[in-house]
Amino acid sequence: MSPPAFPKGRLTPPPNWRDYLDVHPAAGAFPLLSEKELKRLAGDIQRNDLRADVVLWRPDDKTEPALLDGRNRLDALALIDRLTVDQGELCIKRIDGSLRQIKNCRTITGGDPQKHADSLNLWRRHLKPEEKRDLIARWIKTNPEKSNNAIAKETKIATDKTVAAVRAELEATSEIPKLEKTVGADGKTRARPTTLEAAGDVSQLDTRKDAKGRKQPVRKPRRRPAKKKREIIWERQALVRRLVAVDPELVVLLSKFFGKYPDQIDAFFADVSISATEIEEEKEENGALAPSFHWRR
Repeated sequence: MSPPAFPKGRLTPPPNWRDYLDVHPAAGAFPLLSEKELKRLAGDIQRNDLRADVVLWRPDDKTEPALLDGRNRLDALALIDRLTVDQGELCIKRIDGSLRQIKNCRTITGGDPQKHADSLNLWRRHLKPEEKRDLIARWIKTNPEKSNNAIAKETKIATDKTVAAVRAELEATSEIPKLEKTVGADGKTRARPTTLEAAGDVSQLDTRKDAKGRKQPVRKPRRRPAKKKREIIWERQALVRRLVAVDPELVVLLSKFFGKYPDQIDAFFADVSISATEIEEEKEENGALAPSFHWRR
C-alpha cells in the first residue's frame, strides 16, 4: 500500500514511520528497546542529536531499499517529534529545522543482509546473554568452517571457549556438520584440536595406530596432586555455599533443571561465560552503561 500524497511544502507527521519504510527481516533478529530504554535513547538524541545513522539495504540499484538497522533510533525520533513527511517522503528533522530524507541515509547495496545486520550489532553491549549466544550461533551456522578463535575475534562478544560451547551444542543437534578441520583467523586450515589440545595440555595425550596405520590421539587420565585436588574441591564447595547464601531458591531451580535436562549443561555455561564477559566490560566502565551505547541502537 503506497503512502498518501501530501501537498508540496506541507509538513505532516506520519502516524507510523513503518507505513513509509519497509523493515528487512534481518533487522528483526535483534530486540527492540524497552519503553524505559527508548525514553533514555530519545533523551540522548534530544541532547546530542543523532550520532549514528540509520542503515538501509537493497539487493541492487534498481530496488527500493529496506531498513536494516535503526528501528530503535526511528522510534526515538518519533517520540520527540523529529520525524515528518514532506511530499510523501519520510524525513528526519535536524536540530536546525532542515529536513533529511530517510532514503538519503546510509545505504548498503548487495551482500548478505543478515551478515551486514550482525556486523552492525556485534559491538552493542545492550544485548542480553541469550541474544549474544543466538548471534554466535547464527555466525557459526553461516561460517561453520571458521575456527572458534576466528569467530571469537570477529564477533568480539565472547571468548573462543564460549564459541566452542555453542558449536558443540549445534553439532550435537546436527544443526551444523562436525568438521575435522577449520580455518583460523590467519586464514590457515588446521585440524580441530581435541579438548586437551585446546586447553594446551598436550602432555596428557598419547597416540596409537588405527586399522590403516594412522596415528590417533588417546587421552590419558588426568592426574592432579592430592593437595591440588583438595583445593579444587574446597573452592567448588565455597562457590556453592556462596550461591546458597545469595539465592537458595536459584540453587533448587538449577538442580531441578539439570536433573531434567542434563544435555543443557554446556549451553548453560556458554551463557554464563557470555554474562561474565558482559559484567567485566561494565566493570571497566565503572559499573555504568555509557549513554553512547544507547544512541547506537
